[in-house]
Amino acid sequence: MAYFNTLLETRPGNGLIHLQLARLAARQGDEALAVRHYQAALDGTWEGDGYIRRREVRLELSHYLIDRKQYDRARTQLLIAAGNAPDDPSIEIVVAGLLEQAQDPANALHFYKKAMQHRPVQLTALLGAGRAAYSSNKYLQAKDFLERALNHPDFEKQPANIQEQYRNMLSDADHILLLYPGPTLSLRARAERILRAGKIAQERLTACLSSQTAVSPQLQTLAGRWQQLPPALRWLQLERDPQLEQTIMQLVYQTEQITSQQCGPPTGNDALLLKMARAPEAIEQQ
Repeated sequence: MAYFNTLLETRPGNGLIHLQLARLAARQGDEALAVRHYQAALDGTWEGDGYIRRREVRLELSHYLIDRKQYDRARTQLLIAAGNAPDDPSIEIVVAGLLEQAQDPANALHFYKKAMQHRPVQLTALLGAGRAAYSSNKYLQAKDFLERALNHPDFEKQPANIQEQYRNMLSDADHILLLYPGPTLSLRARAERILRAGKIAQERLTACLSSQTAVSPQLQTLAGRWQQLPPALRWLQLERDPQLEQTIMQLVYQTEQITSQQCGPPTGNDALLLKMARAPEAIEQQ
């Protein structure tokens, strides 16, 4: 630190010196000083390759902010870096991967899609797009990207555990799309899926209630709301009452959310319904 600070006195605007000081401050755990020197490096002078070096510094700063769980600040830096970068799939994939780490799957998906516009399409871009779409609850898109990834000639070169991970992700997306009562289905098909989802959720609630020595007010309220529904529901009733469709699906989602909090993580179809509950409107988004 002393050495580079001495250099800085003679060359106060030098980007490389500020970068070295930023790295040293980061190693010492001084976040404020590290960020200040990273910013000074971005604003400083560079010899010859300043455009490229500033982008590299911004990506390094983003890495640092992600490690410090400063996700909002990291996203800002990454979006600036992407906006100033050339149309290069390797850069777009790096930015997208960092955006995933910064808990921004929506923007990550955007940059993975940009990378996929280049030929040949890289497996990394397809896998990333599949992950980001899956994390964003866009399961129709996830299914498309993951199917393309699994058919990519390089996929079989991946380690067995990685292949299994993506096959499981695709299987989940497939099953969610088969459970989801989407608006493009016929009235009868949608009603049948809603009735099935209701049955799954009610069985989960019953099992959760029976496992409790003292039933919580939340579970009691939930059970009461299910009892208020018309008995022996049939698909014809749902066809004639769109509001009843919405009521049942809201109950399904609330049941999966509350029982996961009260009775532990769900499995099987309950786990898939819980994923659906996060953002039902996104499931079939293109």
